[in-house]
Amino acid sequence: MAQADRLLPGLNVFTSRARYYTFLCWALSRAQAEAPPRAHLERVFRLERLLVLCEALQHEDEPLACGYIGRRRGRSFVSERRGAGLWELPTRILKNQVSNGALRLYRTSLASLCLVEEDDLEEGLGLRLTDRGQQLANQLDRVIDEGVVSWALEGGTQQQKRRGTLLDAGARMCLSSRMGAYERRYLVEVSTRSLATRSFTHAERVR
Repeated sequence: MAQADRLLPGLNVFTSRARYYTFLCWALSRAQAEAPPRAHLERVFRLERLLVLCEALQHEDEPLACGYIGRRRGRSFVSERRGAGLWELPTRILKNQVSNGALRLYRTSLASLCLVEEDDLEEGLGLRLTDRGQQLANQLDRVIDEGVVSWALEGGTQQQKRRGTLLDAGARMCLSSRMGAYERRYLVEVSTRSLATRSFTHAERVR
């Protein structure tokens, strides 16, 4: 494990879902687009809560079919409102989202895979997408309903969306859904490139 952490820092049992990298690159891209830096973190959090809601609805009858951060609370939230036709974006579907949310858990490995890099801006997330990260974000951006995204980012806690609309979004966002050929190839490519680069660097250091 120590050797693996040196080669790809941040990869562990909590960062085992490959599609979280696509989701987080997409969430960072959308959060930082046309919004002041101080709003970026909350916008990422809103999109993660959208993911949890959509996953919980998508797998309401098979709650263990997909593993995602916040599954227990997501199941509870959906179960309490079972049969509802309209849904608001939940505000507390994740416990301690700042410290235990997807961005916090995956941040180190996003950098080690060269999908993001640190910036020195005083406001905002302190992260920016690399070209690799943006290309990965584009894979999800082209299939997600823009209306659902705008709802989550701007008014989801005051307005409601139809269950069917959220189910459709869930099918497209689901961490267990079949990846497109480009997305799958790109995730394999960035991981193998990063591993090769870090393996070479490590070998040079121990000579």
